[in-house]
Amino acid sequence: MRRALLIGSQTGALRAIDNDVARMTAALSAHGFACERRVGADARRAGILEGLERLIGDTRPGDAALVYYSGHGALALNPEYRPGREAPRFFQFIVPTDIDESGDDDFRGVLNLELSGLLARLTEKTQNVTVVLDCCHAARMCRGPALAKSLTRVWALGLDDHLRALRRRGGPALPHVESNPHAVRLVAAAVNQAAFEYTNPRGERISVLTESLALALRGALGAGETWASMAPRVRARVRGIMPTQRAEIEGPARRVLFELRERELAGALPCALDGDAPALAGGQLAGAEVGDVYELLDGDGSRVLATVIASGPTRARVRLDPPQAGATLTAGALARPVSRAPRRDAVYFDAPARAAAPARSRQR
Repeated sequence: MRRALLIGSQTGALRAIDNDVARMTAALSAHGFACERRVGADARRAGILEGLERLIGDTRPGDAALVYYSGHGALALNPEYRPGREAPRFFQFIVPTDIDESGDDDFRGVLNLELSGLLARLTEKTQNVTVVLDCCHAARMCRGPALAKSLTRVWALGLDDHLRALRRRGGPALPHVESNPHAVRLVAAAVNQAAFEYTNPRGERISVLTESLALALRGALGAGETWASMAPRVRARVRGIMPTQRAEIEGPARRVLFELRERELAGALPCALDGDAPALAGGQLAGAEVGDVYELLDGDGSRVLATVIASGPTRARVRLDPPQAGATLTAGALARPVSRAPRRDAVYFDAPARAAAPARSRQR
C-alpha cells in the first residue's frame, strides 16, 4: 500500500499552496498513492500532528509512506543556546495555519525536533519513507514575480514552555531528521536559503520545487528511475527559474522511486516507452543526444545496444540492435552509455579590429 500525507499551509502572503497540494496529489496518485490532504483549517498545528499520527498508525511493514509539506519554513531562537555549547542557536520549524495564535505558553509551530521523532516512528513501521519539504530553511529539517516561503522574523514566542513539554515527552534529545538512514528527503532549499513560489507562463501560481518535482514524476512513470538520477533534473529546473534556490536530495538516494530497491546508475538511464517505441527516460535533460549509444543492462545477459535516434526534453527514442530486443524491453531496465556522438560546440574567432564607431543598441 502507498499512502501520502500532503500538508499545505497557506499563511502570510503565500498564494500557491492550494495549487501545490493539488499538483502533488495528481502526481502521486498516478504513482499509486492514496492521498490525504491537510489544508486550510486542517493544517493547523493540531491537524498536522493528527495527520502524521494517522499516517504512522495506518502504515504497515512493506508499505510506502510519503509526507509532503508546502508553506512557510522558519527559524526559532533557542532560548537555551549559549556560545560554546552543543545546543543549536536556532531550531527550524514548519508554519501551520494557526501560527499567529501562538502565545507565551503555546507555540503553534512544528519544530524539526518533533518532525524527527515522528519520522523515526514512521520508519520503524516501514523503511520505505519519502519526505518532501517545499519551504525555506528546509535542508536538514526532517513566491509579485516571486515570493520567498519564509517568515520574515526569527521566532521566539512560546519556545521555553514548548521545549520543556517536549523534554517531558522524551525530547528534545531526539535524532535529527537528517540522521534517519531510511527516509529519502527532497528539500526545496538549504538551511540558510529561501524557497520560492512564482507565477508560471500559464498564469498559475505555483511553488518552483513542487512544479519541477511533479513534472519529473510524470516523466518517470513506469521508468524504474532512482532519486539520484531524477534529482539533478529537478535541481536544474529549479535553478533555471530561481538561480538562488538549490533543491537537494538527502538520504538513500540510490533507491528506485518509492521502493527499497537500489541501483547504481553511473550515468545509466532507465528505459521507457514513447508510445510503443523504445526510449530512454530523461532525454536531453539527462544528456542523451542523437547518435549516442547505450547498452541495456537488464535482461538475459545478451548484449543489446540502443542508439538514440531522436531526443526530446524528457524522452529519447532509441533503435535497438538486435531489433527483436524491442519485444522484450521492459520499462525500468537500465541503459549504460557506451559511446557519445560528437557534440557541436560554439566556435569563436577573432574579428579584425575596426575603427571606433558610435555605439548602438537594438532591442529584439
